[in-house]
Amino acid sequence: MTTKLRSWKTALIIQGILMGALFSFLPFEIYQKFGLSKIWFFLLLPTAMFFFTPLWAKIKKNKDNIFILQINSFFLFLFVSLLMMINFFDNKLIIYFYPLLLFTTGIFVAGMVPFTMEIIRSYARQHQLKTNPSLYFTLGSVFTIIIPFLFQYFLNDLGTNIALQAYFTLITLTNFSLIFFNHDLKTEEVTFKINPTSWKTLKKNKQFWSYLYSSSFLYSINEVFGYLLPVLIFKDTNLMIIAVGVLYVIRKLSYFLGYLIKTNTTTIKRDVCCNTIIAIIAVGLLLGLTIAYLMQPPLLNHLLYLSVGLGGSQILIGLCLGHLSRIQKNNIISLVGTEHLTLALMFEHVFGHAIFSLLLSIIIIPVIINFHTIMLTYIIIYSVIILMLILGFCFIFTKPKLENKTNQ
Repeated sequence: MTTKLRSWKTALIIQGILMGALFSFLPFEIYQKFGLSKIWFFLLLPTAMFFFTPLWAKIKKNKDNIFILQINSFFLFLFVSLLMMINFFDNKLIIYFYPLLLFTTGIFVAGMVPFTMEIIRSYARQHQLKTNPSLYFTLGSVFTIIIPFLFQYFLNDLGTNIALQAYFTLITLTNFSLIFFNHDLKTEEVTFKINPTSWKTLKKNKQFWSYLYSSSFLYSINEVFGYLLPVLIFKDTNLMIIAVGVLYVIRKLSYFLGYLIKTNTTTIKRDVCCNTIIAIIAVGLLLGLTIAYLMQPPLLNHLLYLSVGLGGSQILIGLCLGHLSRIQKNNIISLVGTEHLTLALMFEHVFGHAIFSLLLSIIIIPVIINFHTIMLTYIIIYSVIILMLILGFCFIFTKPKLENKTNQ
């Protein structure tokens, strides 16, 4: 039975590699090609994912996971290849096509990972197999993220474009082939199966919404840092290409290590408290080193800023998020019960990975674009983030709706 799942696990690892590459290298490439004023282009990809994931879920009710994955993997192969192909043309020409290709890529990215995970989870549940799809997905992107950055650093412009075209085409073609030739496993609906009474129950659960804010805002901060990481380097040299790539690896590796951490936490409130305090320390550390560097920007201060400020903050936030992802399901079950878990997890994903991160990006990115050289800009942004994190402590004082019946 496990052999039938092996190819689907491989497909999920490949999708992790692809998503890691898209969400790390594309912001950097946009910044390099079009400058700071066009860094917002990348938001078109997660925006498309936000709007089209529900559409693919609706189509799946009349079809099945295999159909959705075959359609999306083919068009993902097509549009990612086109996205890399236009790099061979002049930036002044492709600036009109690049945003459109980013949006269409996001449409088909939206129909990949959730449906692959559902196949694995459903089959494992039917045959009482132990598996962790999230771990496979994360593992796929940990060390491969830096590969496009190495192309950019070691090769000339033509060589970089050829290597990127070959690399992304190979990933998407491998993904399509694995899905097309994989075993057509008969699965039941797991990810999108919603209890009809869930919304009526959840909307009255104040503790759940309070917890949702605390966890979602932490996710959104991490997403925004990912979009802006090439800008926050503050220098545009060849060596900084490697620095950006290494920082993306650190982010993902910290998340992976955080996911592996096992704790005997007895209450959700303690989890929220610890994660919030660590996140505040991380942003405070970044704020302090940013002020120190912008006041006196010699080389030593820049190295300190990169390693301790950016690097240290991304490690702390990554560890928090990884651990939070590991315990998230049990936390939500404790708040809403298993019968309302599916819709609660959907809200968690929509708020944390979509709405909050997009809203925060829409607010922060224009400010960075227009005032990126002014120190007060970063003081205000990071201070507001810290204040918003402190609001997460409101969960501590919310009257419990359900007793915690699970132990991590």
